[in-house]
Amino acid sequence: MGQIPVGKGGQAKDGARLCTSLLWHLAEKGHSPDEIHRMVKDVFQVIRDGGSFTVAIVNKAMEGRGWPPSVLDETTFDMMVGLFESEMGFSVRSHTVN
Repeated sequence: MGQIPVGKGGQAKDGARLCTSLLWHLAEKGHSPDEIHRMVKDVFQVIRDGGSFTVAIVNKAMEGRGWPPSVLDETTFDMMVGLFESEMGFSVRSHTVN
């Protein structure tokens, strides 16, 4: 995904673009709108209290909520985190592990 210019109202535009991209990405994977809505809510519930998360950790928690194994890929998780940052004021720090 390319960079999105930020200007007046840029945060709202970022959120709308992320949401649209996320919807298309998950729809292409065969998820219905209801599933996508539930998935976003479930991911939010998993990470909302903070902590250290990887896609594998969140996928394991999602399995406990009835989702199939590895329901999230890196792209999906990154878009959701970006959406939470844009729309809900989340502050996320990324760390690269070598």
